[in-house]
Amino acid sequence: GVSDEAWTQGMVVARRMRLGDLVAELDRYHPGVLRCHPDVAELRISGTFPALARARSLQLLAESLPVQVRERSAYWVTVEPLDAAR
Repeated sequence: GVSDEAWTQGMVVARRMRLGDLVAELDRYHPGVLRCHPDVAELRISGTFPALARARSLQLLAESLPVQVRERSAYWVTVEPLDAAR
């Protein structure tokens, strides 16, 4: 019904979605650049991500997968392999 749709507005529901696709979806909701490193783009993830709360969504990604979120600035964020900093 209508109420169900309102509930899901602003949420991205992932069912074994490619991480690259999820990041691209979240990117649509925000100014600036949100990118996914090619080395982790094929990882699969399931869950419900609050697209309007990007920081929370990215925290969920980091908790669920071997990735880290690198914020080069408020407008340039990359999801990278955990060991990319080394």
